[in-house]
Amino acid sequence: MKLSIIIPVYNSIDDLKRTLELFQARSLSDYEIIIVDDCSLNRISDSVQFDGNRIKYIRHAHNQGAGAARNTGLRSAESDFIQFIDAGDIISIDKLNQQLSCLDSRKNTDVVFSDYKIFHERYNYTEEIIFRKKRETIFEYLLKGNLLHLGAMIFKKDCLLSEGGFDERLPQCEDWDLWIRLAMRGYHFTYLPGYKAYYIKSSLSSLTQNMSSWLFGLEEMIKKLDNDAVFLNKAGNKKLGFFSSIYFLAAWRLQFRRRYLSSLRYYKKSLLLDAGMLFKNSIILFVKYLFFICSRVLNNGCRKKELDY
Repeated sequence: MKLSIIIPVYNSIDDLKRTLELFQARSLSDYEIIIVDDCSLNRISDSVQFDGNRIKYIRHAHNQGAGAARNTGLRSAESDFIQFIDAGDIISIDKLNQQLSCLDSRKNTDVVFSDYKIFHERYNYTEEIIFRKKRETIFEYLLKGNLLHLGAMIFKKDCLLSEGGFDERLPQCEDWDLWIRLAMRGYHFTYLPGYKAYYIKSSLSSLTQNMSSWLFGLEEMIKKLDNDAVFLNKAGNKKLGFFSSIYFLAAWRLQFRRRYLSSLRYYKKSLLLDAGMLFKNSIILFVKYLFFICSRVLNNGCRKKELDY
């Protein structure tokens, strides 16, 4: 078995059908699809027909979260290479072939990542994420934000298992936490240029409902890293700026949702850790907002975002 494609799903039956149709409509050989139903209200298997030779269906007895669902799929995978994709997202078959070829040809590579696009359904707006190679290490890059997209990556299974997979205690931000752990332990990330994945970001309603769990995930990730000797040694004097940026991100999202008192608390945390980083992030956010407005007016709802790596 060449590749294991793991799809966690919770209630998103229509999204899952679209994702499965993507693989069934294209020529891809030597793969398996593992669907992990995180105790959806209605059994996914009652609504979706599965090809028993290609597709494994696993159902959790109770809801455990996306990280646990991905870990269940990871433990069941028969391949040495892993592709995670969320129900409803799109990846190209070229992505799979090219990234697998990269892993085969570069024996020291553990993770391959590529450019991707985000489609914001609420605003009918597409954002293109492009990486530019710089002198920074992938670890230093990840301290800037959670800018890698799960669907635009392929992993060697061994590196994921050696780190214990996703932290199931984190209801959100479990992906960012794993990327940082892999990078700081010295696993090798390779960048393969070109758009390889398309992330469909639905309306903000679901994110708003999960804001508390997102904040909890951020706080728990900070606590973990602040007590990890390897992280502290590798991050050095960048630690405070990193934590300040995380609190700034939380403050901005809370402000955007008109939770102003909570937002002020997080702005204060960001300020106390690194006032310079707070000012820098404020300028960056203002510029991004201007680009967002201009791109919607001048470029038919599409913005290209180049990120240094």
